[in-house]
Order: sequence, then structure tokens, then C-alpha cells
Amino acid sequence: MPYEVRDIVFSKEEVAAALCAHDRMCGEQEIQGAVADVRVENGDDVNVKLSVEGADESQIVTVGGDKLLAALIRYCIENNIVIPRRSKKSVLPAADAARLRIEVGAGLPTQTVDLD
Repeated sequence: MPYEVRDIVFSKEEVAAALCAHDRMCGEQEIQGAVADVRVENGDDVNVKLSVEGADESQIVTVGGDKLLAALIRYCIENNIVIPRRSKKSVLPAADAARLRIEVGAGLPTQTVDLD
């Protein structure tokens, strides 16, 4: 049975916007200030390091795993990018940012991500 694989590529700015919006929506308040730089680190998992310039000090916020996945999914929903509910979703490295891989088809495990 055939299955579909789709990649949605996000720029650094879109990754930062997704993480900031997700942080506000969840009420976590980890990102306080203006994002000055975004670095996507590739390894076993994709991690994003945000350099945040606050009123008093600068800080580095590292986000990865389910939180990064949830932020990118929420960004897609808020920007009317259609994502199948019953699909396998994962975050992979892209040339200069991150990409959301979506796999749909028979026999693929589905994944539930809590957006809160």
C-alpha cells in the first residue's frame, strides 16, 4: 500500500515565531524579550537555541523534542497549513532551519502531540 511523505520547511524566523507563539499560548514565559539569533543544532534530536535579549540581561533558551514539534504543528494550524490529524510527525534538520516531516499511509504508526 503506498504512503505519502511530505516535508514542510521552516526558516529560522518562522521557527522563532512558532516557539514564541507556543510559549505565550502555553503560559510558560520562558522566552521573555526579543529574539536576537536562532541556531538550529542537528544531532540525535533537532534542538533550537534562541538568543533572547531581555530588558536586564540576555539568555539562551534551548527547545527540542515534543515542545518543538508542538510549536511547529501549532504554527501550521494558525497559518492554515493543512496537516493530517492521523499521521506520523517528526522534526528533522533542514539546510538552515528545521522541517516538519509528515507521513501518512497504511501501517504507519500515528502520533498524538499535546499542544498545551
